[in-house]
Amino acid sequence: VHSLSSEGLPMESEESLASKVMRTVWVPWQRERRLVREQERVLATRRSAWLDAGFQHAVAMRPDGGVACWGSDEFGQTPPDGVDGDFVATTAGSFHSMALRRNGNVVCWGWNNSGQAPPDGVEGDFVAIAAGDFHSLALRRDGRIACWGQNTTGQAPPGGVDGDFVAI
Repeated sequence: VHSLSSEGLPMESEESLASKVMRTVWVPWQRERRLVREQERVLATRRSAWLDAGFQHAVAMRPDGGVACWGSDEFGQTPPDGVDGDFVATTAGSFHSMALRRNGNVVCWGWNNSGQAPPDGVEGDFVAIAAGDFHSLALRRDGRIACWGQNTTGQAPPGGVDGDFVAI
């Protein structure tokens, strides 16, 4: 809706001006902010995801993108030959281990008594992973956290955790 000035010329309404501000300033700023946050998430993953220790085992990234494992293998958490793949991160829980594929999917192995290490892994657009005693977490590219495994004290809500997180 346009109103007329005292000279009879059309004036831009506040809604129209607000739309222009949203389109030219706010939307590009939000897009840029989202892209910066995504990059922060990716960088946070790369800084701390190459080595981890579980209860009686450890995992580490190999230069070829595979995962080396050592220690107790009572529950299959440390395959003697490691785990081959194109991984960018690894983590260890008490009796399970995980690795993050370059494509954003998670591979799991070891004890799965509470659903913390599904043998088929977890598909998603993940950029970081973490393993607890009997639960697992993964940071989505959009900043939300996916959870699976034991949730007796709220540590792994099945619906995940909404937010704009940059690391776990």
